Amino acid sequence: MKFIETKWLTGIIEVKSGLHIGSFSFKGVDKAIVVDANAKPYIPGSSFKGKLRALAEQKIGVKTRLTDSNWLSVTQDLSEEEKKFAELLIKGFGSVQKATIKIGDNEQIVGPSRFIFRDCPLNRGYQGPVIEIKYENSISRASMHSVAREIERVAKGAQFEYCIGVKIYEGDDFDEYQEFLQGLFSLLESDGLGAFVSRGYGEVKFVAVNG
Repeated sequence: MKFIETKWLTGIIEVKSGLHIGSFSFKGVDKAIVVDANAKPYIPGSSFKGKLRALAEQKIGVKTRLTDSNWLSVTQDLSEEEKKFAELLIKGFGSVQKATIKIGDNEQIVGPSRFIFRDCPLNRGYQGPVIEIKYENSISRASMHSVAREIERVAKGAQFEYCIGVKIYEGDDFDEYQEFLQGLFSLLESDGLGAFVSRGYGEVKFVAVNG
C-alpha cells in the first residue's frame, strides 16, 4: 500500500455550553478539567477522536472491532451508502494495520489509520473567559441526602483550534474522507463533547472549517 501524502483539516471549535473533559488534580475542586503544562485547558485529540468514532458507529449501528487477530467483519444488513460509510469509518479511525475487513461481499485490507487527531489548544486569538466553576448538588435517591460539589468547566464562548490529518494512500479519495468528517462534525454538534452531556454540558459548534 503506497503512501501518497497527508492533507490537513483545520478550524475552530467554539464551546456553546460549559465543557468538562476531566483530569486528576490537586486544585481543590471535586472534578477538574484537563489542562496543559501552562495551566490552559485544551481538548485532547484522544477525546475528540473517540467521540467522533463512537458517533459514527452509532449512526449505522456497528462496532468496528476485530473478531480475531486478522478479520473485521461487518455482517449487518446495510444499504450501499451505509457500507461506504462503514468502510470510511474503519479505514479512517483504524484497526490492526494488516487486518482484512469484509463489508457485505466486499473484502479488502484496512491498511494504516488514515486520521491523525492533534490535541486542540486554546485559540490564540480568544480573549474571553476560559474557566468557570459550576456548583451542583449530588442527591441520593434512597436517602434524599444531598452533597454539594464543584465542577470545573471550560466557559461558554471559549474557542479551540483543531487540526486533523488525513493520510492518503494509493486508491484513497481525500474528498470522501473530508465529507465523512464534516458529517461527523454535524453529529457532534447535535450531541456533545466530554462528560455530562445529558445534563447540558459539552455543546460545541464548528465555526470555521478549512480543508
